[in-house]
Formats: sequence, structure tokens, C-alpha cells
Amino acid sequence: MPCTDDEEAAEEARKQAQREQDQQEKDEFEARLRARDEEKTRKLMEARLSKEEMEVTTTPVTSFPLHLI
Repeated sequence: MPCTDDEEAAEEARKQAQREQDQQEKDEFEARLRARDEEKTRKLMEARLSKEEMEVTTTPVTSFPLHLI
């Protein structure tokens, strides 16, 4: 039994709606990944800064010139 024009149009509309939904889900997934990556990047930078700060704060006092202490 051949498809009618109405059935073909309905099928095409259903396929288009599915493509749009898939694209929206893909965009949302991408946004979540970017947010997670950004969050991890900030944590790495904060950790690195903290480590550098730790090195500065743990420098022995004897390494400074005595007239500045």
C-alpha cells in the first residue's frame, strides 16, 4: 500500500522534530561538558597557586637577610 502525501508529510515532520530534539540534547550535553571542564580547570589553577603560595610561606626565615627581619 503506497503512502499518501499526508502520511509522508507527517513522517517528515516527525523526523524533523526528532532531529531538533537530538540537536537540543547535544547542545545541552556540550554545555554540561564545558561547565565541568571549566570547573576542573579552575580547581587545577587554584591548586597550583596554593602550591606556589605554600612554597613562599614555607621558605625558611634564615634565607632572608638578617637586617630585614
